[in-house]
Amino acid sequence: PMASGDVMSERGRFKHGQRVHSLSAMRDGPTSAGSEFPASFEEELADSRTPVPDQVAFRIDFGDWLGGLTRRDRAMVEQLASGQRPGEVARRMHVSSAAVSQRRALWRESWGTLMGEPVTA
Repeated sequence: PMASGDVMSERGRFKHGQRVHSLSAMRDGPTSAGSEFPASFEEELADSRTPVPDQVAFRIDFGDWLGGLTRRDRAMVEQLASGQRPGEVARRMHVSSAAVSQRRALWRESWGTLMGEPVTA
């Protein structure tokens, strides 16, 4: 049996109130309200030059950030991140290109705030 202090043991997770999620489970669908990581981003993130701890931290942070967005905003972010042009996203989401541009500025600011980066004009 695993020690109760080991985060991988069921008893340890219960004792410390922790949860463990595999990255593949996060790809298959949301595991909690703030842990959504779209499968569509996996190919873009497959980069052997980035240290694994940095990859994991990004997946967690980005999933949390996406989880804080509305469903509509999440859909727009995912479409833009998959390489679709802002005009295509605007048409698909029934908004103006200006609205997509404004949302992008807000998303950039909120991501920067989450990452502790100074907000610049």
